[in-house]
Amino acid sequence: MVNQPEPLRSARSRAFYADFLALAARSADLLDAMHQAMAPDCRVYAQNGDVVTPAASRQHTTFGRIAFPDLVAEVEDVLFPDDRLVVQVRMSGTVSPLVPSRLSGPTFTSTCAIVGRVDERLRLSEVWSYINPGFPLSFPPHGLHHEPPPEDAAGPAEARAMYETWVRRAEGGQDFIGAVASTFAPGGVVHPGNGDTGGLEALHALFQVVTAGLPDLSLHIDDVMISQGRAVVQFAMSGTHQGPLGIYAPTGKVLPSRGMLVARPDAQARAAELWVYLAPAYALTLAPAAGLASKSGGR
Repeated sequence: MVNQPEPLRSARSRAFYADFLALAARSADLLDAMHQAMAPDCRVYAQNGDVVTPAASRQHTTFGRIAFPDLVAEVEDVLFPDDRLVVQVRMSGTVSPLVPSRLSGPTFTSTCAIVGRVDERLRLSEVWSYINPGFPLSFPPHGLHHEPPPEDAAGPAEARAMYETWVRRAEGGQDFIGAVASTFAPGGVVHPGNGDTGGLEALHALFQVVTAGLPDLSLHIDDVMISQGRAVVQFAMSGTHQGPLGIYAPTGKVLPSRGMLVARPDAQARAAELWVYLAPAYALTLAPAAGLASKSGGR
């Protein structure tokens, strides 16, 4: 494939997003607009490891609306790497009394994301869903609020150099999250997904909880996108639920999951800001079923 400049490669996804904004203005909410924008044969890569139809994806959304009846989703940022777009979303709402949790009643904030591939008809042909408003139930926020370093002259070259450093260090024996942490900038900020914004300790704390619940955790990189000075890494996870995972007691089940990192580098190709989208407990609340064939749609 010819390596076209990003503005040419992303023309289709940018045109789709312009149409999507108009659709969202006429729709019940952002998630309703997303489902309307899906092609009938769209493949939806759910965060519990399933690959499902748009109809099944709507069922997941319905479940979320029952658990969080006043759910509000707002777009925080959009990237356009090629014929895909990466939409970073902030969700807020109130936990329904129907949810068996000590957090029932309080409001919550959760950071989520959607990756969509756009076809020639400007419809979504593939969607990777990292939407899990219940994440703060598994990983309650601690009220951390750190301001990220200001944007500097970093761009796609620094984002690629940062990712290549992660790969080299992982190939040298570091685990991938350790490799990411090794490039963290002084004063860098992590968005762990539960509304907190912390320093590097927030990243380590998140994965300490995950590995305590899934001690045999494995992580596999599915795809990497470099866009607008950001590195976007999609990955698959799996582990056996042998310890407590947030509010969930051990079940002995193998929990498949999908996750994603979005990283903003600084001018020295260090991670100045990192968004983490993962939900290993999602497979407990919405157990994977025999969905569509789970071949990766990445390139």
